[in-house]
Amino acid sequence: MTIQKLKGNGRITFVVAHASTETRYTEKHTLVRFLLKFGDVCVFDLPGHGDERIEDGEVISTGDMLRRFTETMDTFPRPYIFIGYSLGALLGIKYLSTLEDTNYTALMIGAGLRVSEESAYRIRMFFDVRNFQAPSIAKSMEKKHGVHWEKLIVSIQNAIVGEENIMPSEEEITRIRQSPIYFLLAKKDQAYGTDQIPVEKDRIFVVDGNHFTYFHQKVAWDQTKDVLEQLIDIYSRNVGE
Repeated sequence: MTIQKLKGNGRITFVVAHASTETRYTEKHTLVRFLLKFGDVCVFDLPGHGDERIEDGEVISTGDMLRRFTETMDTFPRPYIFIGYSLGALLGIKYLSTLEDTNYTALMIGAGLRVSEESAYRIRMFFDVRNFQAPSIAKSMEKKHGVHWEKLIVSIQNAIVGEENIMPSEEEITRIRQSPIYFLLAKKDQAYGTDQIPVEKDRIFVVDGNHFTYFHQKVAWDQTKDVLEQLIDIYSRNVGE
C-alpha cells in the first residue's frame, strides 16, 4: 500500500485518487498544488498502478481491485474531502456508497453512475492494448507500471465495462443520491454524459473541454478551480471548519 501525505497550509484533509494509467499525484500537479492551500493532501497509487504494479503477470479481478482500494481508503480518518478522477472516481463512488455515515464531501471528476452502450463502446476501444503499443507509449507505461502493464490495461477495461464491473447498482445509486457526492463533467467528455448521472442537477457541475482537460490551464482549469472552491465551502459549512 503506497500512501503519501503532502503537508498543506490549512485544516482540511483531502484524499485524491488519480485516473487510470496515471500514478499518484505529486505536489507539482495542478490539482494538488491548489488543494495544498487549504490543507493536507493524501495521495496513493490505485491497484495495478505505479508502486502497486502487477507483479505476477495476472489480470487484477474487479473484486480484488475494489478490495485493495477499500483497504487503502479505510486508513483515512473522516471527515475529509475525497476527489476522484476517472477510474479513481468510479472506485470512490463504489466505496463511499457502502459507508454508514456521510462524514465527508466528495467530487467525482469525469465519471458517471451508468454506462450507455455508446459509452461502453468508446471505453472498450480506448482500453484496447494495441492503442498503447507504440514504442514511446509502451516504454512510458512500463516505466510507470512495470513489465505487466498490458495486464493493467485489461484490468481497467474489465473494471469499467466488463461483466463484473464497478459501476454502482440501483440500490447504491439511491444511497449516492442521499450522500454529499458531487460530479464534475466536461461538455465533451468522451466517456459519460449528464444523462448518466441520475442525481439532482445542482450536484452536477459542467465545464468546458473533454475527459482529458479538467486540469488543463488553457481549457477547463479555471472552471474546475471554481467548482473546487464551491466544494470546499460546502464541506466547511457541513463540518464546521
